[in-house]
Amino acid sequence: MAGLTDQASGSKVSGGEASERAHQAWQESRLRQLDGGRNGIRRTQPGRLAANCGAVLVDQHVRLTYWGDPVDISYPELKAHRLSDGSACSVYDEGMLLYYLRQGDGTPMADHWIGYRELPGGSFYSQAFQG
Repeated sequence: MAGLTDQASGSKVSGGEASERAHQAWQESRLRQLDGGRNGIRRTQPGRLAANCGAVLVDQHVRLTYWGDPVDISYPELKAHRLSDGSACSVYDEGMLLYYLRQGDGTPMADHWIGYRELPGGSFYSQAFQG
């Protein structure tokens, strides 16, 4: 179903085109947000970033495992690539990795899983799952 602005302008947009436009708009918006996040992360030295996230620092690159795949995050560019084939990580995955770099504080991993409600601000997500 086309959006209201498309309908009002008389433009005919197929479902696939509308979906693709929405995806492109989301990616562009997310890329701007990632650039802003990178600026904040750069305030932390790369060795500290690696230590806070349980990663290693190799030649100004933070290396860690993401969903079982070794990833390389260049510093100071903070661009993420898979070590297996050198391909760039998706916008979504890069966002998750940058969030992890920003939030990591060196707390060791626990030996058990925790629920959303145990995370700061996680009660919102816990309620969604309970519903």
